[in-house]
Amino acid sequence: MKAWVKHEGKGATFWLQPPCTDRCIMFVPGRSGYMLCALRRGSWKVRAAYKTLSDAQAAHDGKRIPAEQRLFFEQDTPGLVSQVKTRGLRVSLYHADQAGLSDGDSGPWVTVCEEHGGLVFHPTVTAARGYLSHPEEWCPTCQGDTTE
Repeated sequence: MKAWVKHEGKGATFWLQPPCTDRCIMFVPGRSGYMLCALRRGSWKVRAAYKTLSDAQAAHDGKRIPAEQRLFFEQDTPGLVSQVKTRGLRVSLYHADQAGLSDGDSGPWVTVCEEHGGLVFHPTVTAARGYLSHPEEWCPTCQGDTTE
């Protein structure tokens, strides 16, 4: 395994694995973890983020890191894993703790109907993904129940 070289600058600390010039791991103050980035079309894009530097380095080297050890913040939204549009409604999947939606007793993953605020918790990310395209099955407003 190649050595990582630490660099400081532009408000961030980042690590490169020479001679690699199109991928890096970056730590930006204000974020809670390490971002695995790739250079695409002239600008840096975040591919994934991890709680520890060693997890980010392992992911860079091809090791699969469990979802529970990753950090999510799509579109600069903490905890956002993915978002879809179904029948004109935006429905999102979040890591509940990272998004500040956890109540301690629910599952670690949550799907949210962004239009109505309906949400449901799940024990696994796979189960949560299954709910993304069907808010009419779990969002009270989408089900026609307006007596929230």
